[in-house]
Amino acid sequence: MVPRDSVSDRRLLVAGALAALAVTAAHSVVYTGVASFGPSEFVVPGEGGPAGVALAVLGTWVTGALWYVPYLAVVLRFLAEPSGESALTGAIIIYAAGLLFAWVPTRVLGTEATLATAVVPLGDVAAYLAVVAAVWLAYHGGAERVVEGVSHPVAAIGSDARLTPDLPLQRGLFAATAAAALGTGGRVLTGVLHEQVRAATTTGFGVSFTTGVGVPPERVPVELAFEAAFLLGVVLVTGPRLKWRTVLKAVGVVVGVQVTAALLNALFVDIELVASGLLLRPVAGAGTLLAVAAAVWLAFHDGLERVGL
Repeated sequence: MVPRDSVSDRRLLVAGALAALAVTAAHSVVYTGVASFGPSEFVVPGEGGPAGVALAVLGTWVTGALWYVPYLAVVLRFLAEPSGESALTGAIIIYAAGLLFAWVPTRVLGTEATLATAVVPLGDVAAYLAVVAAVWLAYHGGAERVVEGVSHPVAAIGSDARLTPDLPLQRGLFAATAAAALGTGGRVLTGVLHEQVRAATTTGFGVSFTTGVGVPPERVPVELAFEAAFLLGVVLVTGPRLKWRTVLKAVGVVVGVQVTAALLNALFVDIELVASGLLLRPVAGAGTLLAVAAAVWLAFHDGLERVGL
């Protein structure tokens, strides 16, 4: 096991890159398969066929890996140096990467990048800060600082139960739910701000909520469930000790909770699971969690040495 405070930036970058390439390769195959053969609007290049599916797999792999490398690198940097400065630096890098991903499609499509384009990456920043907050609350005294002075009997419920040897159940659940509220709230504000800026910088009336930017307020309950499940998985795999049994438990939590939330949402809201993208969210959540777990193993648990690097 490599001491976290002695890990170099080069090791973190290599670990993040390897984890991104490996996990996004598998994720792109699953995602493309579900989206291609399901009742969705997913477009396969090359007029379909094996070649078109292969191009779609390659395209999602490359774009996914390009996004995950900086994301995993800054998450690993915070794990190695859990400080406010590290979190701020990571947020700036995530914003810059997100801005690039928001700007490139405007060049490809020949459309004009507006001020609203600069708002889009704030959702990615909120998601990253939610991960940082969950880790801080779970392992660096954050939960104790937040609830300091609380002596109500309810606070003692589940205080002896543990998710892992290093993580009490009560602290893990609190970290996941509190950080989920932070991340979801940030993405809601991103969507609202994006609409306000877009409406102020364009002419005409009847501007609607832009799909894919932020979280519409009516979807907050299901998004909270999705985010809390993912962040609980994150705190499980980012502890001082990492076992594959813990990784499987974390993946099970993410997939189980997110699939249940998607089914309940479809039942009460009456939406198409695949077409709405809800059925693909557990796949994406599990993929991101596995990428984090793989990067943590490579960087801090002799993973690079075991693969010969």
